[in-house]
Amino acid sequence: MPPFALVHAIIEGDPIPRTPVTPDELQAETSQALIRLGEARALLARTIETGYATGFVEVAAVTETVGAPAKIDFSLANPLIRSALQVTLASAIAMTFGLMLSRERWFWAVLASFLVFTNTNSRGDTATKALQRSLGTLFGIAMGLVLTTFLTPHVVAALAVTTVAIFLAFYFLQTSYATMTFFVSIALCLVYGMIGTLTVDLLMLRIEETMLGAAAGTFVAFVVFPARTRVALDVALGKWFAALQELLSAAAAREATDLLIALSQKLDAAYRDLTAAARPLGSTWSVVTRPGHTRQTLAIFLAATYWARIMAKDYGGPACDAESIKLIDAELQRVTLLAGRQSECFFVDRKTSGAPGRHLALSHAGARLGVEMITSTLDRLYPNA
Repeated sequence: MPPFALVHAIIEGDPIPRTPVTPDELQAETSQALIRLGEARALLARTIETGYATGFVEVAAVTETVGAPAKIDFSLANPLIRSALQVTLASAIAMTFGLMLSRERWFWAVLASFLVFTNTNSRGDTATKALQRSLGTLFGIAMGLVLTTFLTPHVVAALAVTTVAIFLAFYFLQTSYATMTFFVSIALCLVYGMIGTLTVDLLMLRIEETMLGAAAGTFVAFVVFPARTRVALDVALGKWFAALQELLSAAAAREATDLLIALSQKLDAAYRDLTAAARPLGSTWSVVTRPGHTRQTLAIFLAATYWARIMAKDYGGPACDAESIKLIDAELQRVTLLAGRQSECFFVDRKTSGAPGRHLALSHAGARLGVEMITSTLDRLYPNA
């Protein structure tokens, strides 16, 4: 724990007292981290106070430049056009075979064939989502049939369970598509049971139509304009490294802090695209037992993205000294070499050896810490970096 006087000064906003030199390394690190937190809080308070005094003129002066709209590319080179054609063809196939199964419920197959393409960028991603929807529907209907059998005579209880199922479906929407489909299927079974139209044949038809639509989407994803997962991952990694290079180049050119922060936000967006592209490589179950290789690699890119934000906050204008420029130039060369290896980092055997050092560098506090940590983080991408 840090000294009480230091904690009290940080909370009250008083001048930070001199902390006595202690041989306890852990206490020294904790005190240093607390002092940095106090400085950040004081800076934020001064910035807000200045903003109120000036009417936030700096914020009001920022204007967005609206350029001419880009001409839409209707050629097959446009991935959006290819995706639209895939969805159209998959829906047509699902409609054709869905009508053979049912003249009234064919739209279930079309809906499944359309949804397996949403938020996917490779054939592996589409196949994974199709499998998740099929399994979620199958197990959800099985569970829904059991619940409906017991809850149909009790309308209040059925409504309560339906409400909980809908809540859980939206809760898991961003984390597990299979779990979301599972709870949606349960809610549908309960609703059909309450309105008196639930039959085993209807549930079997929904399973068949859903699997038919998922199979149609998977077939089209692998046959018509197939996008390999490795290619999509290379594209996403290229965007991430390009965004990092742009940020480092702007820092080396002593650009303003607001521009560096905007570039760091662009790097954040590139990391989100990278996680989506790498989704088919790793199983969601790996988080239960131990982080898989894909998650470990993504964690490295997440850490580098975080330290890039730290660097962007402090590397504005004259704060960038000659030594810092040398560090940035060296990191730019390193990033260029790593970018040339593309997605190879997701398929190499990475083993950690030796005891980790201290995580808080006391001797390099300040702006240089960000770029130094980017270097240290990216060194972990390859065994002999």
